[in-house]
Amino acid sequence: MLLEQNLITVDMQKHSLTFWWLVECWPQVFNKLIRRYKYLEKGFEDEVKKLLLFLKGFSESERNKLAMLTGVLLANGTLNASILNSLYNENLVKEGVSAAFAVKLFKSWINEKDINAVAASLRKVSMDNRLMELFPANKQSVEHFTKYFTEAGLKELSEYVRNQQTIGARKELQKELQEQMSRGDPFKDIILYVKEEMKKKTTSQSQLSSE
Repeated sequence: MLLEQNLITVDMQKHSLTFWWLVECWPQVFNKLIRRYKYLEKGFEDEVKKLLLFLKGFSESERNKLAMLTGVLLANGTLNASILNSLYNENLVKEGVSAAFAVKLFKSWINEKDINAVAASLRKVSMDNRLMELFPANKQSVEHFTKYFTEAGLKELSEYVRNQQTIGARKELQKELQEQMSRGDPFKDIILYVKEEMKKKTTSQSQLSSE
């Protein structure tokens, strides 16, 4: 019994050491290499993009470690946020692999940098409005995204996406109002349209609060 416990302890220590080496040491190795040999940067990003396309070939434990490593590499600038494109692969999204991987990745990234820095990196490569694509089309809503990531411990990411959607909806409303006025639509119709849009927004917020 004592021998079995000792073996379990040794095995746990071994995995802990492997995890520490993977997350703490490898990012430093990659970063130093790429800073020294800049021509490696593009090739390394391309290889990571390819690797993420085959996430289903890894065990859950391996995916988690890779996600955390990727988050650290994104935080220190070794990787560009455009690698997230690979997570929008239809098969990965359909089976929930993309969303689960994204949880570990963003936790690691936000742990290294705050949400504002993460948001800036996403905006830089026009990824800030695509995060809901981590879910299948029938689940691509602010409500679902917020619930999923908040329950996973990423409330700051949920709030960021919700704010992005609010800003986007406001811009769309302004654009539509400008078009209606340029067409010379009756003022009462424009007011009715605004009221309907406000009603939709209120209903959506009420549903979100009740969940």
